[in-house]
Amino acid sequence: MSQSSTLPAPDYYAILNINRWATEEEIKAAYYRLSRIVHPDKHRAELSEAANANFALVERAYKVLSDPVKRWAFDKYGEAGLEQVMTLANKDIRPEDIGQRFERLIERYLQDSEEQRFRQSGTFRLGVSLAEFVDQTKPQAVGPQIDISQMFLDHNIQAPLSSQDTLFLGGHMVGFHGLGSGAMSVALRRVFSADSWAQLDGRIGSQAGADLKLWRKLSANSFGQMDVAYDNRGGFSLVTSVSRQLAPDVLGSWTFKPGPMGFMQLAVRKRTSTWSWDCKLTTGMTSLKTECGVSKDIGSKSRLGVVTHQELTALNGGLDFGLEVRATHQISSRSKGSVGVSYGSQGVSINLRYQRGLLRFVLPIQISARVSLKTAVAATLLPIVIITAVHRFTKPARKARRLRKDQKRLEERQQYLQESRDNHKNQLQLIAATVERVRKHETEHNGLIILKARYGDPIHLHDSLEQYSPDDNEAPVINVTDALQFAVKDSELELPATSKSGLYGFYNPCFNTKVTPKLYISYRLRDQPFELLVEDDQWVKIQWMRRP
Repeated sequence: MSQSSTLPAPDYYAILNINRWATEEEIKAAYYRLSRIVHPDKHRAELSEAANANFALVERAYKVLSDPVKRWAFDKYGEAGLEQVMTLANKDIRPEDIGQRFERLIERYLQDSEEQRFRQSGTFRLGVSLAEFVDQTKPQAVGPQIDISQMFLDHNIQAPLSSQDTLFLGGHMVGFHGLGSGAMSVALRRVFSADSWAQLDGRIGSQAGADLKLWRKLSANSFGQMDVAYDNRGGFSLVTSVSRQLAPDVLGSWTFKPGPMGFMQLAVRKRTSTWSWDCKLTTGMTSLKTECGVSKDIGSKSRLGVVTHQELTALNGGLDFGLEVRATHQISSRSKGSVGVSYGSQGVSINLRYQRGLLRFVLPIQISARVSLKTAVAATLLPIVIITAVHRFTKPARKARRLRKDQKRLEERQQYLQESRDNHKNQLQLIAATVERVRKHETEHNGLIILKARYGDPIHLHDSLEQYSPDDNEAPVINVTDALQFAVKDSELELPATSKSGLYGFYNPCFNTKVTPKLYISYRLRDQPFELLVEDDQWVKIQWMRRP
């Protein structure tokens, strides 16, 4: 079989039809059986090229799986690990040193993987005010200016020390109208079990202090957390919270902090496949605050939400309120962006957000310090106009990129199907004589006869193959009756727990599509008919079970 960059890497276990836990004897037996059948000397001249290619593939599978170092590299790192081993073998290195050099490469790989485990999270927030341009609060001689009203930077690193201990390092800086502060923190978390953990935090800076956090699972659907804290400004404090799963998609929580600056909070959160809503009620000694939000999916990658809050303060009788309408779009698997417009007692603002993994960037732009019809309409229409203009401007480029991607996927699929279909035919020709002998033997001994076997799109497994042309690469299913009969041995059929597309005499007709193939088998065993539908990576063993 010709190897192409578009073809999936071969599964050597599937080629030999053995499981990943196969012993050396099982690997050797599978290799000897298959190599004798596909050996070029066993076939006529017109099949010599196909026999040579298939024999080379079977031989490579045996060389990889029979060598402990190569097998370990293949199991752990796939073809990439094998390439490293073969690169070392081709260099002027003694054979006994290859394992040692490869271990160094693996150590470097593991070190890189360990560094990737260090999860980083952070938030950068920069507040910009354009209110002077809109409200014209300054004299004409001075002129309006752009005001950087606030800046916030927070960054945290999570470093696993062991299976139980994790170290957290972090810091933050805050700037507000020319005044600033900051702090650094270090924390150590010890996980005692799946039901409990404890974390000790320490902070130095503008608000130095320490925290002790304890978390424990209280029941099958509830958990609690207690936070004992001390800082150089407010002294000691205690915060306790209990959360409970009220329904499969509803989580409720209660939080309480005693003291003059204490509060009590009730929160309910509901998540469904398309809807989500949150509601919080917080009461303190001098204030009452409510927060509610609801959002809904408006497409496969977009979401529209509304968030509102109200806070009543008893000391001055003031009322703080706000409403934000936010649209979020999933840019890629790891990044998303959103645009929101907020109205409230703080004026009118446009909020831009971007998140990449655990890193968040927030840019609130204040349009006006007061709410009016003019500013509300302008703030609402401005993002829509900008997004529409950008969308229209980039539409040709996005369409062209999507077409190139689809075309590349189509070309890869066509190339894979052409090469695989030709190899499939060659493999069936190479094993044809063996299939007839196996079928005759099983018939004479009343054993396992494969009546019909199809592999491919589950919707078309029962289609008649006569409706598809023999040269049709786009047929959604393939006939694997002979391939499975070939795998029968002593009235037993065993298939490994891996994708069936790698088995000898198979290929994936659903390659580069969203369809996961399945295997349908109709067989007769001891004169009794059976049917079986198999998932692509499901382990299969068919044999006659004697009743005790």
